[in-house]
Amino acid sequence: MRRDEGADMTDELGRRQVLKGLGVLAAARLAPPAVVAPATRPAGAVKFSITVSQALPFDHILSMWGAAEALGFDGAFVFDHFMGMLPGTREQERQQEAWTLLAALAARTHRLRVGLLVNGCTYRHPAIVAKMAATVDQISGGRLILGL
Repeated sequence: MRRDEGADMTDELGRRQVLKGLGVLAAARLAPPAVVAPATRPAGAVKFSITVSQALPFDHILSMWGAAEALGFDGAFVFDHFMGMLPGTREQERQQEAWTLLAALAARTHRLRVGLLVNGCTYRHPAIVAKMAATVDQISGGRLILGL
């Protein structure tokens, strides 16, 4: 046994003896808490979310979602329309695909609940929607709200 190994063993035994002498309760008080509980909201509190035009470039949408997160909004949503809802120029009618956009935004935010305001059930097979939802939920760390 090397000299420094013996010192390590003595230190470890000494630490155990001290902790044993202090008792479990005192030792628990010395240890930092593993998880800090998030602030809780009163029951029935109103929650606020945003939605942003999907005709905007991704960087603009991301900056708006980031601002909403920083301001304390609870959620952010996209919608599953292939074209704009109002007639206009091609640029105004162009929309980013909802599930792909949602996955990208979920990966770049940390607290916002995310979801779709409208999901195209008539043109998306339920098994594919379930798989996409499971993937976005994993990417977001469990923050997906799925409504059908």
